[in-house]
Amino acid sequence: MKKLLVFLILILLPIGVKGYYCNYNYYNAALKKAQNVSIMYDYKIEDEKALFDITIYNITEDQTIINTNTNQKYTYADSNSGVIVIENISAGTSYIYEIYSSDNFCSNEVLYKLYVTLPNYNKYYLNELCTGIEDYKYCQKWFSTSVTLEEFKTNVINYKLSLIEKDKTNDDGYKGIFDYILELYIKYYYYILPTIIIGSLLSMYIIRKKENKFKL
Repeated sequence: MKKLLVFLILILLPIGVKGYYCNYNYYNAALKKAQNVSIMYDYKIEDEKALFDITIYNITEDQTIINTNTNQKYTYADSNSGVIVIENISAGTSYIYEIYSSDNFCSNEVLYKLYVTLPNYNKYYLNELCTGIEDYKYCQKWFSTSVTLEEFKTNVINYKLSLIEKDKTNDDGYKGIFDYILELYIKYYYYILPTIIIGSLLSMYIIRKKENKFKL
């Protein structure tokens, strides 16, 4: 009898029962609102370092957002009309923000995830070594990894040297019209040489014949 009573209580109590709280219709409605939340970032440069501000938009009163890196929670109460600004974040970091329902409905369900990766600021991108090669990866403002001054110089100088070698190879490999004529002659000389000889002999014969005619 006691076991039956306990069983009935577990069925009737809605606490923790997903079928009662997180039904299909409610879940879809909560998911749609979660997918409407967006994230952007901006930056400022201070002392040759980039600091970022992450802004989360469209937070509703029934949502909780958790930074999975720090477990920091954000709610509508922390926002300014649904907008939360997280300031002065270092470059080169990545974060995942999980969105939950905060009114006990689907409260244990991750409705949606927001991902943000902050790039590394390359403080050497305006260095005079980058003149003429601004598109080279080590000369761009944002870079995938942080680099030291020595790494920057080494890579940029090596890249410039590789361009010089490439230009030199292209110059050495350039073929003018006479190069093509020489190659053609070498390839087909056994046809061309007899033609030249015969043509020369014929020209000499004609010239001599004309000279003898004038002597008479």
